[in-house]
Amino acid sequence: MERKGNNIAEDTFLHWMDVERYIAEFKEAERKCIEVALAHGVRPRCEIVTPADAEYYVKLGVKDFSLGDQLAKMKAFWNGEGKEMRAIVDDLK
Repeated sequence: MERKGNNIAEDTFLHWMDVERYIAEFKEAERKCIEVALAHGVRPRCEIVTPADAEYYVKLGVKDFSLGDQLAKMKAFWNGEGKEMRAIVDDLK
């Protein structure tokens, strides 16, 4: 990330201000990509976080979804099972 502010907090804030400007541009490119894929007979697969997110893509003609991703599942596992195992191991010390 390029330095824009006087400290890390300002840099982060200014970075996200820039990101907000490009969300509409990103969504338009995403819509165009989906339209082109469907026009060529390719079924796009969209990754969504919640089932409610599917509505937007269904309206665009998408029929295939990935709910969450492998990293999120691994994080949940590590925060649950891993945390429990850490407590066991810490008690061994």
